[in-house]
Amino acid sequence: MKKGHAITLGIVAGVIILILTAIVGYLSGKNTHRPQAISVTNTPPPTIVVQTNAPSQVDMLAAEVEALKAANEEREARVQRLLALNEEVRRERET
Repeated sequence: MKKGHAITLGIVAGVIILILTAIVGYLSGKNTHRPQAISVTNTPPPTIVVQTNAPSQVDMLAAEVEALKAANEEREARVQRLLALNEEVRRERET
């Protein structure tokens, strides 16, 4: 084989290898961007509803709101009594 033919064959082989590498890289890169199929193991477990007599958070919050309302009414009653006493003391001081 002549030296010129060997160089040409080497260049052609190199170009073919580069083209094949580019094609394989493109195809494998295309697969990495494809969304993965969701397997059964990724699904959450089924929700199991258990009947219970324990109070729910809504019930507990409602009870807390009622307790706060009762405390507020008691505080308002005390304020009204103090205002009445204050008014009575003021009248006594005027006389």
